[in-house]
Amino acid sequence: MVNFLISVYNLYQLAGNTENIEFRFLIYGVISQYSREHGIPVFLARSLYQKYLIQRDSFKKLDESYIEGMELLHYISYLHVDERVMTYYKLGSHALFRGCHEECIHLCKKGINEDHKRDELTAKAYLAIIIAYIELRDYILAKVYLDAYEQLDCLNVQKESQYLRAILYAKTTDDIEKAVPLLLDCLHMRPQNEKLPVVNDLLDIYIRLGDELGVVDIFQSESSFLPTNVDTPNQCTHLGLYFRAKGNFYIEKCDLDMGCASLLESAMYYKKMMKLEEAIKSIGYIFEYYTANKENLPFGILQKMEILYTVHNT
Repeated sequence: MVNFLISVYNLYQLAGNTENIEFRFLIYGVISQYSREHGIPVFLARSLYQKYLIQRDSFKKLDESYIEGMELLHYISYLHVDERVMTYYKLGSHALFRGCHEECIHLCKKGINEDHKRDELTAKAYLAIIIAYIELRDYILAKVYLDAYEQLDCLNVQKESQYLRAILYAKTTDDIEKAVPLLLDCLHMRPQNEKLPVVNDLLDIYIRLGDELGVVDIFQSESSFLPTNVDTPNQCTHLGLYFRAKGNFYIEKCDLDMGCASLLESAMYYKKMMKLEEAIKSIGYIFEYYTANKENLPFGILQKMEILYTVHNT
């Protein structure tokens, strides 16, 4: 048994020193399979942990990696405390992205309970909990955790808390137009790659208020807030949401070229993350318009839909 453990340890060290990510993932897979079959929970936990950290960065494997990450929780006691905290935080943010808000709250709270560093990772966990409570419309607990978040001595706490206070103000008062200047201040404080979530909230308020000038102003200034590098699932989600709102707005104004192009772009971003129901929803608005007006879909739009379908299935 000792020789087996030494061999597994050496293989684990080899994986950690391997630069090729695919090869490293393959080695961790071998270790996890062998450890599961031979009852070596320490290396099963470590290899599952490393596999999860690699796989969760893949747009096309977000659901698969989440399921495997949840398996890791069965062996989490075999990880070092820092790895346990990281696992809870990573899975918590992953759950938030998938819309599993209660799981997000549960996981992040477990991480906070074991985390004694109170650093940037802690702050992100608090943010995830606050956003999850907002999505669940539990604004009282959202405010409770926002108060706790503001006590953290971490970078960007003031910036993020101001943004969340503005969102809560919009959600909990009838006077939602007063949230607009607060969100505009938040927008000016952020670098370009972080502006889009704030823009989407502004857009939602302008649409609810019927402020078409505000909506158009956003669309005409999008070069100042669209991310220059799209490399996270969160960015793709907000891009899908943004272009869906833009598409619906212009379709309602009978600007079909702009409307359809935007909805197809929305579907593209959702498809990139394998959120196929959301992609279909964006495309569905195009069909709804042409069906309601008893018009045939233009051939050009059908071609673009075919390209979208072909790319997904290759």
